[in-house]
Amino acid sequence: MADINLTYKIIILEILNKADTKLSNRVIVDFFLEFEYTDYFSAEMAINELVDSGMIDVVETHGSTNYSINEEGKKTLDLFQDRINSEINEDIKSYFNKNKLEIREEQEVTSDYSVLSSGGYMVNCRIRDIDKARTIYEVNCVVPTKEQAEAICNNWQAKYEEMYFQFLEGLTV
Repeated sequence: MADINLTYKIIILEILNKADTKLSNRVIVDFFLEFEYTDYFSAEMAINELVDSGMIDVVETHGSTNYSINEEGKKTLDLFQDRINSEINEDIKSYFNKNKLEIREEQEVTSDYSVLSSGGYMVNCRIRDIDKARTIYEVNCVVPTKEQAEAICNNWQAKYEEMYFQFLEGLTV
């Protein structure tokens, strides 16, 4: 079992290395489930062990946990590269090709909130152009309750296009 768990960890490191960007927990776990490498709990355990061992970095935002490979993870991947056979590499490539728009949108459209020391919550909603490494549209607002902050973050993910085009129309008409 330890040997197969090591393989799962190496696959995660390879996925993060090939992605060259932060990936959500959902994306990583979905890969394992789609290609039936393992079950949800084993994939989650492998991710957590990589975080605990300092091989991947974690960034938590509202409703999402994102991971990226760090230098320690890259060194480990180099040592165990032989565990990644051509079939696994093809599965990773296939997964990225099939899900590239969804993965890209996940990185380009973000929302989060933080607690203000003066009370209330600062909500940040953003659309980024990943290719050009710039922000296209960003809105920040202060709301009094956590429930409102969470609602704004959730609604942003569903309505960002509509909100962006309303903003443009309002300023250009």
